[in-house]
Amino acid sequence: MFIEKNKWLFLILALYFILAINYTINVPIFEAPDEPDHFLHVKYLIKYHRLPLLDEKIPDAPRTAIHPPLYYFLSAIIYAPFQAYDHAIEYTYNEKFGLINKNRYFHKDENLRDHFPFYIVRLFSILLGMGTIVFGWKTANELFEEKNTLTIMSTMLIAFIPQFIYISSVLNCDNLANFVSSVILWLLIKMAKDDHPDKKDIIVTGIFLGLAAITKFTVLFVIPFAILVLYIIQENKIEYLKNVLIILIIIVIISGWYYLRNYLISDYALGGKFVLKRGLLSSYFIKPFAVMMLLSFFGLFGWMNIVMGKIIYMFYIIFYGIGFFTAMNYIIKKKPPIADKYPKIRIYTCIMFLGILLSLISNIRYNMYGDDYQGRHMHTVIVPFAILTAMGYYYIYSLIKEKYQLLIGEKAKTLIIFILIIIFVYLNIFIVNAYIKPGFAGAFI
Repeated sequence: MFIEKNKWLFLILALYFILAINYTINVPIFEAPDEPDHFLHVKYLIKYHRLPLLDEKIPDAPRTAIHPPLYYFLSAIIYAPFQAYDHAIEYTYNEKFGLINKNRYFHKDENLRDHFPFYIVRLFSILLGMGTIVFGWKTANELFEEKNTLTIMSTMLIAFIPQFIYISSVLNCDNLANFVSSVILWLLIKMAKDDHPDKKDIIVTGIFLGLAAITKFTVLFVIPFAILVLYIIQENKIEYLKNVLIILIIIVIISGWYYLRNYLISDYALGGKFVLKRGLLSSYFIKPFAVMMLLSFFGLFGWMNIVMGKIIYMFYIIFYGIGFFTAMNYIIKKKPPIADKYPKIRIYTCIMFLGILLSLISNIRYNMYGDDYQGRHMHTVIVPFAILTAMGYYYIYSLIKEKYQLLIGEKAKTLIIFILIIIFVYLNIFIVNAYIKPGFAGAFI
């Protein structure tokens, strides 16, 4: 019964898993952003039984020492039982690495058998991606209990973004950040349906916010996001203050030790001093920031140097852009579609746009201190982004239905969704074969 009810979810998860495996076996070891240091970080924890220090002067100190530790803790637990079976990874730096020579390293033979412990950690990332998809499905189900087509489309739009699958197929702490963020959004939408949020949900929200705080700094925006959402949905402000206090206490209990440790070691709670490099009105935020964030949200592979074709970028940007920006009508219009059945649809829409806005502000603020225009950092809000895109297309359909009295039956809707899935799956297979494989064609010696 459960599988029958969620058969579309299982189909999407199965296709995502196959695509992610295809990415992971075609991306050589360490040919993804910061993957060598992510792996060093995992091995460092196992070897020294402590967190690495920033600017530590030893050969195996990872540059990712500034990142919070949760992803590395979990990866170390998974990797440790198998590390004895891992072979040394043989590679040399490619002096000509760049836009033409796309592999950062020259590799010797890297068969799966010799390096399966490394690929087990990559598999952990793939499973975290599956978790993000599952909670995207659960969030959409909370919003559209009877609109199964909207739930399926929302989930599909999460699962088949090339950059999401690519990052989910390699070692990267973004995968845990995306998963934790998707759980938090689901909890907030779940509580928004009730006039009086359940104390259990408040506690679980506090736990996941605490976990977010020790996952990655790019996901810290979820703390003010959750506090603002609770303010919006709770009429009783005394109860609201109590709930916020509970959440803050839980966050401090779970993650406070890490920020205290940073402060005691370096005098900075975030682990390092961030010196202001540019102002908010800098031309940097028009180009390259805006352009590169947009392109790398959908697909920029290797070390940000393997690009897709212009037509493919145009397809993704236009397809998602039309749906996403059309969804604003659920806030602007007095009576948007499905408002009768879902009277809180405007509140839900505001919550999701708020999350995306806060994530963008967080990324802009981060880029005031350095150059880190990577769209994958916005995948922490990939769930609301995909749901809003699906809602935008439903709004367009509602207008057409009202104007032309066009009614699309459930079978026709199912066929449209199935065709879209085929298109998105095909594009991901094409991207691996047309761009990633040729990009790394000269990687092995």
